[in-house]
Amino acid sequence: MHLKNRLQLLLPSVLSCLSVFLSQFALLLVPLYFPFLSLLFMLAISGALLLAGAVFGKFCRRLLGISGSAVAFVFFTVLFVWGVYISVIREGISPVKNVIINTEFALLVVGLYRIHHSDPGFVTTHRSSLDRADPNTHSAEGMLSESNGLPQKQCSKEIERVRYCQICNAYIKGFDHHCPAFGNCIGQSNYLLFLVLLIGFIIVEVSYVQCVSQFIVIRQNILAIGLEMNISNNLPVSTMLFSILQVPWQVVFLVWHIYCIFGNIKTDEWINWKKYPEFQFVVQPLSGHPFEVVRFKNPYDRGISWNVKEFLGY
Repeated sequence: MHLKNRLQLLLPSVLSCLSVFLSQFALLLVPLYFPFLSLLFMLAISGALLLAGAVFGKFCRRLLGISGSAVAFVFFTVLFVWGVYISVIREGISPVKNVIINTEFALLVVGLYRIHHSDPGFVTTHRSSLDRADPNTHSAEGMLSESNGLPQKQCSKEIERVRYCQICNAYIKGFDHHCPAFGNCIGQSNYLLFLVLLIGFIIVEVSYVQCVSQFIVIRQNILAIGLEMNISNNLPVSTMLFSILQVPWQVVFLVWHIYCIFGNIKTDEWINWKKYPEFQFVVQPLSGHPFEVVRFKNPYDRGISWNVKEFLGY
């Protein structure tokens, strides 16, 4: 029984590792068989392959009744790209730049481990009051009535903006969202680490693309690499395509979270504001309109300067 449980825990990681190799192999076919295409067309084909692979993989997992691990997929992808750099690209890179990019990859792996095992802000005290609250309508105001005699200021400070994560089945202070790629909730205690890690991914991918570009120049051009029909020469190109495709959505994600910091709002609150009474502003009906109108109003927004200071803990 113990062995069976271990296999059940190991299977998603093995499946994710296999998915990484299959997806990278699919991308390898692009520069290998279409070396005459421009970078833009290569990116379009690569994006279509990744999307088709994700849909097909999801279908197969549902059909077989098994699931993969997004955390393991991200981890093995980082290791795969790092391995390509060390085994193929490193020889054409200057020693200083080589130290820098290897340090970036190492810090990225450490960051993935740290955020996966970090405490996002789990609420463990006064759990009886939390358990009696309705997760779908949970808010600080609704919980004050269940403070069991605690001073109102103390209770309000402790349960301020505590939200419920259905995936973790836990209450998180400052809950923003559950990140499947990092396998953890993002809340008040690890939000800064999440942003640093997101920036780290962008920096590593941009640095990697720059190194591959330098590698391609050394090997003359993409066309010559493609004609060689050499897997080791095409791996840098395929992993570069993968890295370029990751950067745009990560930048958009980063910009969104910077906006959330400036506005002092969480992703969960923005999406599900109708669940939280403090975000609901009731507009009284005008003449000829019999119904009240509920609009969004952020009670936590006190200006960019104050919002940033609160995020930084000042």
